[in-house]
Amino acid sequence: MNRKAFGVITSICMGLGLLVAGPVAAEEGSDWEISGNVNLTNDYMYRGFSQTDGDFAIQGGLDVSHSSGFYVGVWGSNIDFLDQTIELDGSTSSSSVEIDLYGGFGGDFSNSMFSYDVGFIYYAYPGSPKGSHYDFYEFGATLGADFGLASVSIGAWWSPDFFGGIGDSLYIPIGIEIPIPLGNGGPVSLSTSANVAFNKYFDLGPLEDDTYINWDIGLTVSLEDWFDVDLRYYDTDLPTMDCKGICDSRFVVSVSRSF
Repeated sequence: MNRKAFGVITSICMGLGLLVAGPVAAEEGSDWEISGNVNLTNDYMYRGFSQTDGDFAIQGGLDVSHSSGFYVGVWGSNIDFLDQTIELDGSTSSSSVEIDLYGGFGGDFSNSMFSYDVGFIYYAYPGSPKGSHYDFYEFGATLGADFGLASVSIGAWWSPDFFGGIGDSLYIPIGIEIPIPLGNGGPVSLSTSANVAFNKYFDLGPLEDDTYINWDIGLTVSLEDWFDVDLRYYDTDLPTMDCKGICDSRFVVSVSRSF
C-alpha cells in the first residue's frame, strides 16, 4: 500500500474508532442511526477479480440510516491495479484507493419474511491515471427471504458505463446463508453461505467474452460484540490464461468488526 492509500484508509479507520467510543444513535430515541465497519482481508475480491493483485486490504465504512428504511453510506479500501503511469506533465499516477458512495431504501413487506432493497452505488478511484475511465455508478435492487433455517436473496445491478468505460453492464447475484446451530447459546455463532453471480457486458467487440460467472462459498465465525472471521473460496468460469492471476480460484480470510 502506498502512502496516499494508507493516509485515506487511516482516516477512515480513525473516524470509525471515534464511533466505537460514542453512541451509535444520533441521540436517545432518535429515528436516525450511525453505524460503521472495519475489515482486514488477505485479498480484496470484487465479482471474482482481485482488486489488490492478491495482496492485503484494509477497509472501512460508515452508514447513516433512518427508521423509515432510507440509508446513505461511504466505504473505502486500498487497491492495486498495477497501472502506474507517467502523465504528460511528468507526474506519476496510479490507482491506490477505491471510495464507494451509496444510498437506498430497504425494508420488509408488511413485517413478513420477505425483504427488499433498492439503491445506487458510485465507485470512485481518486488519483487513477488520466483517461482510465475507472469511475462508474450502478443502480440495483435486491429481494430476500428469511425462512429461519436459511435465508436467500437475488438481485440485479445495471450500469450504463461500467468500469473502464466498457459500456452497459448487468450483474445478477444470487445468495444463500444457512446458520449452523451450536446448541450452547454462547457468544460464538457459525453460518455458511454461498453466492453465484452472472455478469453481462453489452458493448464489447464480437471477439471478446461478454459474459462470465463468479461464485464463492465460505464459513463465518462470529464472536458476539467482538468480531467476525470469514473463510471463503472464490472462483470464476473464465479461462486461467485470461485471468492473468487475478480471477482464478483462491481462498480468502477476512476479519471484520461492525458497530
